[in-house]
Order: sequence, then C-alpha cells, then structure tokens
Amino acid sequence: MAFAIPPLLGAWLDQWLGTGPAGVLVGMGVGFGVGMLRLVAWAQGAARGSEVGGGSGARRGRGETRGQS
Repeated sequence: MAFAIPPLLGAWLDQWLGTGPAGVLVGMGVGFGVGMLRLVAWAQGAARGSEVGGGSGARRGRGETRGQS
C-alpha cells in the first residue's frame, strides 16, 4: 500500500491542479521512500528477534512449547 497510494494521490493532484506528471513522480518517490523505511524497520525487528533467544518462537515445531523437550 505504501507504494500504491502516494502515486495515486499524485495523479489526482495532477488532474486537479493540471500540473502534468509532477504529482505522480513525487508520489512515486514518496511511496518508494516510505516503503524502504518500512522494509528496513521490519528487517531490523526480525534481526533483533532472532538474536534474543528465538524471539517470537517461530522456530518451535507444531504443538511444542518451551517446557517440552
């Protein structure tokens, strides 16, 4: 969604203001920037989760809990 909404808003602004492709181009840049920031934040969170004792428990098998061997 972060990639799609800003260019669409830019296209709407272009039609409303009659500015040509400027709004779409700015929207594409904003969408790309926001998407990259979210991707980096997600990757950093995933890296932290794997460093500290397994994080959310995604590596445990089906039906397993921490107390079982």
